[in-house]
Amino acid sequence: ITNVNKPDSPIRDLVKPFRLLVRRWRILKLKFSLLILYGSTVKIGKNVAIGARPSVRSNREFNLGEKVRIGPDFACYVNLRVGNSTLISGSVAIVGNDHPIDMPENVFEACRSDDCLVEIEGDNLIGFGAIIIGPCKIGRGAVVGAGCVVTSDLAPNTIYAGVPARALRQRRRLT
Repeated sequence: ITNVNKPDSPIRDLVKPFRLLVRRWRILKLKFSLLILYGSTVKIGKNVAIGARPSVRSNREFNLGEKVRIGPDFACYVNLRVGNSTLISGSVAIVGNDHPIDMPENVFEACRSDDCLVEIEGDNLIGFGAIIIGPCKIGRGAVVGAGCVVTSDLAPNTIYAGVPARALRQRRRLT
């Protein structure tokens, strides 16, 4: 039988604030050390949260509006603009349609284009595991279902699902 009401030792009382500080430092370190950015313009609005293990490599622009939430394992390899009040689930990939395949050089030696831009206008939900292939624009209020592959522009206030993304219905707004 172990003694449940074991008194705290004086050393344990001294170490307790340091343990809390170390825990908080680990959380801060995770949030700030995992975002890798390449580019000249980076803007992140207020109240933005990015999950663990993001991989972001934008050449020119990476802009997140206010109240944006991005889940874990997010990957972005294009220039990106995200409007306010947007939810991006985990394991979402935003990539560019930028590898030229009809060139005289082989695919490995062909130059990539830096001009690919994906714009998510705001009030959007991007479902788990969705793949967005730019350049494209996702209209305000559009919902992209889980596992959806977006290859072209999406209309506002519409729900999309499938491979490739197809419109299911208009989004109902409750007032």
